[in-house]
Parts: sequence; structure tokens; C-alpha cells
Amino acid sequence: MTDPLMKVRLDHLENLKAHGIDPYPARLPAVEPIGGVVERHTDDGPDEHVAIAGRLVSFRRMGKASFFDLRDSTGKIQVHATVDRLGEEGYSLLCESDIGDFLSVSGPVFRTKRGELTVGAEEWTFLA
Repeated sequence: MTDPLMKVRLDHLENLKAHGIDPYPARLPAVEPIGGVVERHTDDGPDEHVAIAGRLVSFRRMGKASFFDLRDSTGKIQVHATVDRLGEEGYSLLCESDIGDFLSVSGPVFRTKRGELTVGAEEWTFLA
């Protein structure tokens, strides 16, 4: 790792600690595989609340809302996060996540106007 990149990562780690977030929690929230969520939602069935975890592989910030993708060994899913659902501090901390971080997210499953299966983040936890 290059020195500037190492400094960015260490600053991110210190910021998490300063906000009372354990960057390496001992316990993982109860989650299900992303592939299972995707399999169950092949049609426009009723919304369901799910909890998932995965590696952050992309992040698209658009002001007070963001879309990001989480991937685990079974698949990938889009997550939609907003200031309204997470609060200013929760949303701000989430937006400071780096590609490659592990996160857990819980919230309702829905399809966007473009048909993309998405989890609406109501809660999130930094895992590593």
C-alpha cells in the first residue's frame, strides 16, 4: 500500500472510532445471503424486510440519497440510502465508507423505476 493510501485508510479508521463505531466488531448481526434475497424476488411480490451483509463494491452519491452495491459469495444487490431514513450522522458516516469495506444493511426490498432489485437501508453496521 502506498503511503498516501495508507494515510487515507488510517484516517478513515480513526474517524470511525471517533464516532463510537467499532471498526472490527466481535459479533455480526443476523443476516442472510444476498443470493437468497435475489432468488426470492424474481417478480414484483410484496415488499419484505431483510438483513444482508457484504463487501462494498460501488458507491454512487447524489446529495441526500445514495445507491451502492454490496456483494457476498452468493451475489450482488443494490442498496438505497437516504438522510431521511438514516439521519444526518448515520448517512454522513455511511458516505465515508471505502470501496472494499464490509457492511451490513437492513431494510425493505423493492424495485426501482428501472427494475433494479434494491434494499432501502434503514439501519447499517460497519463490519470491517
